[in-house]
Amino acid sequence: MHPAHSTARAPSHADPPIPRRDDSRPPATPEEIQQLRPGWMIIFGCYTRRYWAYALFPACRRVILHADHPETLIALMDRAERELRTQPEQESDGSTG
Repeated sequence: MHPAHSTARAPSHADPPIPRRDDSRPPATPEEIQQLRPGWMIIFGCYTRRYWAYALFPACRRVILHADHPETLIALMDRAERELRTQPEQESDGSTG
């Protein structure tokens, strides 16, 4: 192809370099997140490219969270813990009255 017909433009000195990331490793490891929040089991789904958190503490309902970014997952985990702590204790025998 003749250079005059090329549609690609040469990078200018003002263009910031494009950071390259190794896509085989998530930006933060599940182990790092789990060290910050030991009451949770954390995994990174290679196919979904999402972080998943499973509550290991007793709760009145199953708690499974997911997020694209570790910071978002940690915020969701913190919110879930606050909400579960503020919920009234439910009767263990299932009675309503």
